[in-house]
Amino acid sequence: MSKKCPPAWHSQVRLLRAKGLCVAEIANRVERSTCMIKWVLDENGERQATRERAKASKQMRASFNARHATDKIAPRAPAKTLRAINSASVMDAARAFAKGKIDRAELMRRITPDRDRRQSAITGAL
Repeated sequence: MSKKCPPAWHSQVRLLRAKGLCVAEIANRVERSTCMIKWVLDENGERQATRERAKASKQMRASFNARHATDKIAPRAPAKTLRAINSASVMDAARAFAKGKIDRAELMRRITPDRDRRQSAITGAL
């Protein structure tokens, strides 16, 4: 398999660097990021450093995934639900509250199950 030819802007970057332009100016002229310019120029081993960072990152992810793939996840018990109150009585209470016949405390008393029914719904003993 043969190597691909580098894009034309690579040679332009090298030429601009040879003229003495800084990386930021080259990036502005060729409309590329400074990271890409540094990669093309490969000054101070930028390419190899990037490869090593990527390799280390992959290794860290792999070791993390390997450690946590064996963790056992305990199944959760299903949530216990309260028994529903008759929707007609809830609507009646809401209408009475809207008309001003009852106050908020009375509304809550009518639409909330009483303590005994709540307790029995939680324990399942109805």
